[in-house]
Amino acid sequence: MQENYQKLLSQLETPRANSVLLNKIMLKIDLESQRISLKRRLFAFGLLTATTASALVPAFQLVITRLNESGFSTFFSLLFSDFSIVLREWQTFFASLMESFPIMSFVLLLAGLLIFIQILKLFIKNLNLILTYKQYGLN
Repeated sequence: MQENYQKLLSQLETPRANSVLLNKIMLKIDLESQRISLKRRLFAFGLLTATTASALVPAFQLVITRLNESGFSTFFSLLFSDFSIVLREWQTFFASLMESFPIMSFVLLLAGLLIFIQILKLFIKNLNLILTYKQYGLN
């Protein structure tokens, strides 16, 4: 009996796949792989965004500490408390202000902010792509 089935099946033609169906399947596989890749990138950029945001807190505290240690805040407050002295001795005042400004701490803070903004931009871009996929039902 098994021979009869083998004989019957050997005479049947193998069905041909529709090229339109094949294209649809390949497109769906490609979209799914892109969606998975987007989710991975979104997770990575989200993690990097949180890491850089948490690194900004100590950098900001460092700038505040250095401003207080260097006496910059004292010189700066003189601008509001006794403006007549500032006008009279403006060159000395601004030289003292510039000398007491903690430039390296401020540069560190600005570099951290720049990195944070760039990573946040990439995170938002990937989030927008994910939401576009969901909007058009490609999830």
